[in-house]
Amino acid sequence: MNLAQTSFLSLLATAIKMSSGFVINKTAAVYIGPSGIALIGQLQNVVQLVLTLGQGAINSGVTKYTAELSSDDKRLSELLSTASKISLCCSIITGVMLFIFSESASLYFLKSLEFTYILRILAITTPLFVFNSLALSILNGLKETRVYLYINIIQSTYSLIFTSFLILIYSLHGAMIALATNQAVVFFIVLFALRNHKFANIGYFSKNSNMVDAKKLAAFSLMTGVTMLLTPVTLTLVRNHIIQTDSMFEAGLWQSMWYLSTMYLLAFMTIIRVYFLPIFSKNIEPSELRREIFSGLYFFIPIGFCVLTSIYLMRDYLILLLFSDEFLKMRELFFWQLTGDFLKLLGTLFGILMAAKAKHFRAILINIVCSSAFVFSVLTMYQSGDLIELARAHFISNLVFVCLSILLTWNILNEKL
Repeated sequence: MNLAQTSFLSLLATAIKMSSGFVINKTAAVYIGPSGIALIGQLQNVVQLVLTLGQGAINSGVTKYTAELSSDDKRLSELLSTASKISLCCSIITGVMLFIFSESASLYFLKSLEFTYILRILAITTPLFVFNSLALSILNGLKETRVYLYINIIQSTYSLIFTSFLILIYSLHGAMIALATNQAVVFFIVLFALRNHKFANIGYFSKNSNMVDAKKLAAFSLMTGVTMLLTPVTLTLVRNHIIQTDSMFEAGLWQSMWYLSTMYLLAFMTIIRVYFLPIFSKNIEPSELRREIFSGLYFFIPIGFCVLTSIYLMRDYLILLLFSDEFLKMRELFFWQLTGDFLKLLGTLFGILMAAKAKHFRAILINIVCSSAFVFSVLTMYQSGDLIELARAHFISNLVFVCLSILLTWNILNEKL
């Protein structure tokens, strides 16, 4: 599939996922308000932390090496066997630790012991979360874009029905139960959808572990693990600072802006991950890499600018449509948040090249510097009631991100094979 075809299917799947997310978010906004959405944001970060630790942060590596070995069934089987054993061990250890420390985690992240049972449910379902994510990573590496995106559509549809129902019945607790179980249930749907696929055969995962593959995945684990852990940790620190400086209400307004930002960037990020990661993972000439990078820039810059400008102009309408008039104060976040998102989009295109070429140290350095810049900016700039400084901090961190990404990928685009 070419970029245009991948983009169309990605946009279709993302449109369905966004529609599902917006309906869920609207339901949550009406029934649980900004304070409840802040707690949902905290739990989302816990889920992300658990999923990252549970999968050993190897999934980007699985995608890369599956793409490289897709024509060699024997080596691919060894890779998948190694990856599945790592995922199984890490998910069980993570689930057990979360169950043991569920009370402390509930008190720190969710500010109450009443949500302890939610974290225990999450602990029990962690292995299912992890293997659902592993299956999607394998599909992505095999370049089976249609199947990959169809499964994402199924996930979004299920999430819409299940989560909305639980919110209507159990309010905040319903939303949390859905968040702690969604992907675990979807795993069985994925198994059914892939029942006739060649890698659904248990033989693909029953080979002895290959230490060479394990070392390669471990190197990726270091790079993506730091990246994936930094995001929820950073957001949790920022959200806790807002709660301590202001209240759960202001934290909910910022969380809603962050959620909206994440959703409209999802289409672009999906295209970058699904289309560019497998291409960049191949052993191709720098001239071809440059050509792919520039094709991405020519595609994303005008479309990204038009989309983000439209969102800014319709911000009041979007707030009322997706949330409620209780959230109107978040309108002051839009300009700097959208500007920062545009920079993030451009930086991600260069950043995915580092992931594909296994430039682990550079990727880790960028993420640590940018996350630190964001947290530092929030801590020094944000004062009670001054929400706009949160968006400015986002812009500053992404300005650092795009500059570092271009600087640290420049030699990759010029070095000889």
